[in-house]
Amino acid sequence: MDNEFIPPTFDYIVKGVFGSQDDIGNTIGLLTPILGIDPTEYAGVFITDPFLNQDSPEGKKSILDIKLIFPSGKTIQVEVQVRDLKNMAQRVLYDQAKMITDQMQKGDDYQKIQPIISVLILDHTMFPDEPDYLNTYEFCNIKSHRPFTDIQKVITLELPKLPKTDDGCPVWPWGKFFTCKSEEEMETLTAVHPEVRPSVARYEQLAQTDYMRDLYRYEQKKRLDAKAREDFVRDEGLDEGLKKGEAIGYNRAMETLARKMKQRGTPLEQISGDTGLSLEEVGRL
Repeated sequence: MDNEFIPPTFDYIVKGVFGSQDDIGNTIGLLTPILGIDPTEYAGVFITDPFLNQDSPEGKKSILDIKLIFPSGKTIQVEVQVRDLKNMAQRVLYDQAKMITDQMQKGDDYQKIQPIISVLILDHTMFPDEPDYLNTYEFCNIKSHRPFTDIQKVITLELPKLPKTDDGCPVWPWGKFFTCKSEEEMETLTAVHPEVRPSVARYEQLAQTDYMRDLYRYEQKKRLDAKAREDFVRDEGLDEGLKKGEAIGYNRAMETLARKMKQRGTPLEQISGDTGLSLEEVGRL
């Protein structure tokens, strides 16, 4: 375990390498080829609080991986997503809507609204029919392609589509950084592409700490535990709520699972930890 390679797509690694004002050079290096803008345009840009305001009736809360604001007010959202979330497009639009409303104060003119750009670095294929690994989506006329507005834009970098060998695109080295599977691969990458060297150095600094390794092991355990619970629920024929994606259905499934565990003599503390139910809820079952 001590020599375990932590993927560069790991949430805490992403935030540590690219989500700090102290390391904003790494963030600018990553975004410059993706956004296609001159590095001088980043003068005055700062990385800000990744939490979006929570003021909807449903109380939905969003936490971005990285959020940058330019002096003009233009906002860049960066999200690295490993899991294939079927509602990804809806989540992005929701986050963009929150970022737009965050720009406005009571009485502000709509002209104050500045562009929102979402950069999605995906460790899965979101659009199988798109041959390119880097794609830009804008709000425009589907016939003439005339833009309706430049306020909203989404850029996707789908890592599984990345060629195994350098194709000459300036985005390729950054895609390769996220797909490296070993320190040796990173060394080879930096030897050919020195532009990623500072980010690789920061990655190595973070990945070698006991704190980061403990975080990675903890997150891995949580994923395995969650998968085991879902597999159990599915095997027991209790997945209707999961399929509907309703919280109440999932909670009922966990209650049924908890009852079965109690019948088998499983300690209440373990049942609570495995199902997410409180000890009080488990006791009432």
